[in-house]
Amino acid sequence: MKNISIFHSSEFLNAFYGSTWMRFSKQADGAAFEHTPVLNEIDDTGLYYSEAWRGYAEPYFSGNSVRLTSALNDYSAWCREQAIVCELLRLDPHGKLLSHLPKTADAQIRVGQPVAILRVPSDYQSYLRSLPLPCQRILRAGAKRLTVEIIRHDDAAAIAAAAEMHLRSLNRVGAAKKWVVRAESLAALAALPNFVCVGIRHVSSQTLVSFGGALFDQRALHVLLVGNSLGEWGRGACDLLYATFVQQAIERGSTVSHIYFGGGRSLDGSDSLFRFKLKYSLGEALSCNYLAVVHDKKAAEQLATRPKPERVISEPLGSLQRECFPFL
Repeated sequence: MKNISIFHSSEFLNAFYGSTWMRFSKQADGAAFEHTPVLNEIDDTGLYYSEAWRGYAEPYFSGNSVRLTSALNDYSAWCREQAIVCELLRLDPHGKLLSHLPKTADAQIRVGQPVAILRVPSDYQSYLRSLPLPCQRILRAGAKRLTVEIIRHDDAAAIAAAAEMHLRSLNRVGAAKKWVVRAESLAALAALPNFVCVGIRHVSSQTLVSFGGALFDQRALHVLLVGNSLGEWGRGACDLLYATFVQQAIERGSTVSHIYFGGGRSLDGSDSLFRFKLKYSLGEALSCNYLAVVHDKKAAEQLATRPKPERVISEPLGSLQRECFPFL
């Protein structure tokens, strides 16, 4: 299929999700549908729910609404064969799938968290002048103490330091283990031609104080990984990291139209992480929509009768998941 998102490539999926993903593909009557669900086992039941948590790519589709309804029905039938009970299927805020989606009792469109998305500026200096004044001051001060580097996949020391920083950042906020990216996976990502790993170092100590990984996919740059040091040396490093991603996108020229900085730690966008991202998206944001699908109603009914363990919800997607699928 043409124009398939890199998010659906085997190299990307293997690096982020290991062996937990599968591929569904259908072509018929001039229409095409492809999706790569990521499987998460529901306790020890042998049943699964699907939730892809990286980036804002949606399934590939070409055709009309009638063809999409048929493709989704075939996809649900396939999911039942794979013991996939339900799914939160993320939709690209700038994608086309939402306008074609059917509204049925088993597939509901749900609004998730807001996502900071920047329309790529025409030039970097104009962008810097458009930032809030405190951000401009932070970047000027940071330029005297910090330096930017592109981390190569074969720089084992830098890759290991970036992976460790990412892990420490996740542990600070109590993030789920699924978000962890090991050094070997980060190296595999950095080897992809459209993936960029940016490191920020403290000049005098040459210590890595911030790290980010982002994927150029079709006409967007998706920021997928961020890790930061909270020490004095890291002051302003995350600001410089986000500004560097904007510079990277501008240097790609007209092939990149938007930068997806991502959401925060709340469904309503009230948290400090999202407010920080909004500064660098110049206040631009869109809601991220999901298609919540129950693929197997009978299995869902059976799951609803079992004793469910207490779960700690540590992220906005978990809250949405519980609302959509109370039987999990």
